[in-house]
Amino acid sequence: MAEETILVVAEREVWRARLCEMLRGHGFAAIPVRSGPEAHWCAERHAERIDLVLSELMPPEADAFHAGIALGALWAERPVVFTGPRSHAETVRDGVLHPRASYLQQPFPAAALARKVRETLDRWRGPAVS
Repeated sequence: MAEETILVVAEREVWRARLCEMLRGHGFAAIPVRSGPEAHWCAERHAERIDLVLSELMPPEADAFHAGIALGALWAERPVVFTGPRSHAETVRDGVLHPRASYLQQPFPAAALARKVRETLDRWRGPAVS
């Protein structure tokens, strides 16, 4: 299988670089973007290359928070994994995430990120046909 490409949306440069490094270390290609508009621009121009979106949840005043809205409208056929410092239960309770959304609480090791991305991609694509 060809290398899978992950669009990484994170406002902080250090964290964005670390996420890309972790993904690349597990065999994924990574395209880093800082903001919602940047992610939307990249998605429109490179949709055929991108297999999954990894987006950090941020406060509403942070621009990248809105990436999911633009990308959701553009990519109903692409999976998304969200990350953030709060638990999945807290984000669901506060209405930030849907209960079935793929989510990984920070901090996490590279292996956990790679596993969550792989699980999400495999679940999205469905069972393999033999």
